[in-house]
Amino acid sequence: MRKRDNTILEVPLSPLSVNEAFQGRKFKTAKYKKFERDCSLFIPQGDNPIIKEIRIFLILKHPLRRDADNCAKAIMDILQKRGQMKNDRYIDKLYIERIKGDEDKIIVELIE
Repeated sequence: MRKRDNTILEVPLSPLSVNEAFQGRKFKTAKYKKFERDCSLFIPQGDNPIIKEIRIFLILKHPLRRDADNCAKAIMDILQKRGQMKNDRYIDKLYIERIKGDEDKIIVELIE
């Protein structure tokens, strides 16, 4: 298996929480479907590598209004759908940080 460099992706969108993404247990909301389409503009199609570590940086105008772990689920599902990782069950380390910033955005570092 070939070793890749770490992949860093920047998505200039406000993160979406699990509460906003799903109605009930399995049904995606319209807001999630739009978020997924918008993210696909910034996340290229990958080749499904096995990712061992993910670092998610949530740059937010109002960091305390977002629950960091709720935002991670939607982002990781989209990364998997876009082929940036094979499956999130292979992840050994997950790091999430909220950072105060001028504009909302998401930065993700994927480490094989």
